[in-house]
Amino acid sequence: MTGISRLRPSQLARRLGVPPPDVIYAWIKRGLLPADCVEREGRAIFVLGDKFGEFVRSGGLERSYILRHSIRRTANQKGVLC
Repeated sequence: MTGISRLRPSQLARRLGVPPPDVIYAWIKRGLLPADCVEREGRAIFVLGDKFGEFVRSGGLERSYILRHSIRRTANQKGVLC
């Protein structure tokens, strides 16, 4: 039996190639990621890999206005052409 894959927002940001993990925290705060994708343990926040994968495969991030604009805004703040 394999354990549930839990990723910190910074780990997920690195895997997705999103510059700062603040983008992932913003997705959580704004409700872009469904509640069943997010697990809180004390003060720590984790994104459940399996649930997040299902969400992505269903097109959840592709439909997101927030995703397109949060990455572009962050890239512009960092001076990266997007």
